[in-house]
Amino acid sequence: MGVTLDKRLSFDEHVNNICRTAFYHIRGFKHIRKVLNQEVAKTIACSIVGSRLDYCNACFYGMTEKNISKLQRVQNSLARVVTGVRKYEHITPTLADLHWLPVSQRINYKVETLIFKIKHSGEPKYLASMIRPYVQTRTLRSSSRNLLDAPKPQRTVIGERSFSSVAPTVWNNLPENIKSQNNLQTFQSQLKTHLYNIAYNR
Repeated sequence: MGVTLDKRLSFDEHVNNICRTAFYHIRGFKHIRKVLNQEVAKTIACSIVGSRLDYCNACFYGMTEKNISKLQRVQNSLARVVTGVRKYEHITPTLADLHWLPVSQRINYKVETLIFKIKHSGEPKYLASMIRPYVQTRTLRSSSRNLLDAPKPQRTVIGERSFSSVAPTVWNNLPENIKSQNNLQTFQSQLKTHLYNIAYNR
């Protein structure tokens, strides 16, 4: 599938491969940027580099900050090429103007979208079997909050990053108005706005 795994699921080698390939394409993209308008540049940037940052990134949840920072530097460099922002200028306002979620929020977006699809389709079954609704023995206010049942705390890092542990943590922290959506496009739109506001303090 194009993902390099190791026994600790650190993704160190995989992240290094992404960065090496992405920077190669960014250097090539920089040579043609002047002949492209802003919208075309954004489209090409998302196609040749952004797609590499997003590929299988649901697996990155719980990855080390060091690896997240490496991927973020790729996105920052891409944004500078697209917009012409200089190397030492603050990049966060530029990312916000481009409406690009930071890498950490893109990972959350992918995981939360995956959970939504599983909850509403029951597929794939091997993941659907790992999540279940939270059911209380008594009728309380939280009974209607669309929560997932959280398993017992895991004792290992790999256990904490397993889908059965991550899904309830991520899903239960979403605002109720987002969790209650039944339409995928509406859910994704509201979710992206929510993550955008968190990332850029809007």
